[in-house]
Amino acid sequence: MSKKEEMYAMLAEYRASGMSQNEFCLSRQISLHVLKYWTRKERAEKGSAHPLKMRFVPLQVQEPLASSLEIVFPNGVKVRGFGSDADLVMRVAQRWETGLGC
Repeated sequence: MSKKEEMYAMLAEYRASGMSQNEFCLSRQISLHVLKYWTRKERAEKGSAHPLKMRFVPLQVQEPLASSLEIVFPNGVKVRGFGSDADLVMRVAQRWETGLGC
């Protein structure tokens, strides 16, 4: 099996695991950088640089929000503890969508 085939098999295993990237890397004793490198390489080869970008849906927030809030992104990243600041929630979601992170 070539290195490429080995790494693509590992990516398939990661996706099936249900783990976050960090959890998977710790369990396999590989660096997060390696996982992200091969993920980008596979996406580029398949012609889709941002396959998750279209997964965002419009968010309608009605006041009052609960005292705590949790957003879980497809890659397992969790953002918690906004209180009732709907504007902050929207800003975080917009930054994430444009690839700027939090």
